[in-house]
Amino acid sequence: MSRSEIVSSYIAAVDEAYSAFEKSLKGLKERASVTSNEAIRNELLALAGRCGALCSAASKVAKRTLIFEVLLAHKKQGLDITQTFADQSIKRILGRSVSAESTREAFATPGRTAAQRSTLKAEDLEQIEADIDEQLDSLLATLSEVRSRRSAASQALLNSLKPPKEKRPAQKIKPDDDEPPPDANIIWGRFD
Repeated sequence: MSRSEIVSSYIAAVDEAYSAFEKSLKGLKERASVTSNEAIRNELLALAGRCGALCSAASKVAKRTLIFEVLLAHKKQGLDITQTFADQSIKRILGRSVSAESTREAFATPGRTAAQRSTLKAEDLEQIEADIDEQLDSLLATLSEVRSRRSAASQALLNSLKPPKEKRPAQKIKPDDDEPPPDANIIWGRFD
């Protein structure tokens, strides 16, 4: 899968998440007049949480796919990328592991045992991970831009849910008729 396909897949997933969010917001807007503010607030939080979770999942899939593609490209160049190496690289780069089944499908060699260690050298490992880091940084910048554009569009709809602020008439404070105005010296703490 190419980088553009990864981004296209991410855009489709984010669009789907935000479309569901916006559809729910429109339904909420229609019910706003008969629903309590607390219920609206709780529903908004739940909707935003669902949208965020879907966008986060799409981002994780995009990152994993990119890393797999880079590792597979290095494997096609003749480097001995094993399932264990792929697992360990992904943990170092992402800070978490991915499905063992997916790494097994992509990198396991039938009949190969743990006794048959990878022939990769430290320089190879550094080069592969540097290549992944560079491509991942570029991908993350693109994903962030996509998410920002989509978020701005939803923010306008979200703002339309807010009831207009009521303008309160300015209240003039007037002293009670039976109380004399306070002495400025007493207010400022000057006691002579």
